[in-house]
Amino acid sequence: MSADPQNASQDLVFYGKDGTEAEEFIRSVMKAAKAAGRLRDNSWIADEVSVAFAGNALRWYIGLDDETRNDWMRLQRAIVQNYPAAPQRSLRDSSPPATE
Repeated sequence: MSADPQNASQDLVFYGKDGTEAEEFIRSVMKAAKAAGRLRDNSWIADEVSVAFAGNALRWYIGLDDETRNDWMRLQRAIVQNYPAAPQRSLRDSSPPATE
């Protein structure tokens, strides 16, 4: 997806590797949609990203219901649910054990 509506979906590919890739994909899609003046056009965005899925992500995408595939708001929620962020380690988890 690029700022040029004619080439909007050619730049992005989503393989579904992990939550980080999912977040980067969503952010890139939103930036491109904004540049194209289509940030609030959920159907247009969903159409444009439909060709960006590859590998396991494509298989997952094909299995989604039509309502989710055709609405960017639903689709991005489905992406982050299926590809969650890696667990965050707290400072407490990374501290060495206390010695007495």
